[in-house]
Amino acid sequence: MLSAGCAASNRVSLPTFSYNQRFRNRLIVNRIPHYGDGNPDGCIVESQFALALRADGDSIAGIVTDTETKKPVFYAITTLFSANTPAPRSALVSPAGRFAFSRAQQVRRITVAAIGYRTLTVDVQPISN
Repeated sequence: MLSAGCAASNRVSLPTFSYNQRFRNRLIVNRIPHYGDGNPDGCIVESQFALALRADGDSIAGIVTDTETKKPVFYAITTLFSANTPAPRSALVSPAGRFAFSRAQQVRRITVAAIGYRTLTVDVQPISN
């Protein structure tokens, strides 16, 4: 009899977030998921993102990679939520894993999403003000 569920699944790395070359994983809103079994990190079945951001003036650029393979996730979509714009802005990640937003003042949150990956949500407001 094959066993299914949490005990049989392989664990993967948690997502990571760095800003101007300093890790700030505590700003990840959904870093340690809860799957209803009462334990953090229950059955992680999706792959995870690593997000590295750089701020330069009023623009933000970043690189999205897979936490396990360290390879770019070029089909991901990044979404930027700002206090100064009524609607979020999205950008498709390039084949090199890169994206950029200009006029990115008062950034509140960034999300990264792709099929097969757990959506990464980062609250960047504490470091962008």
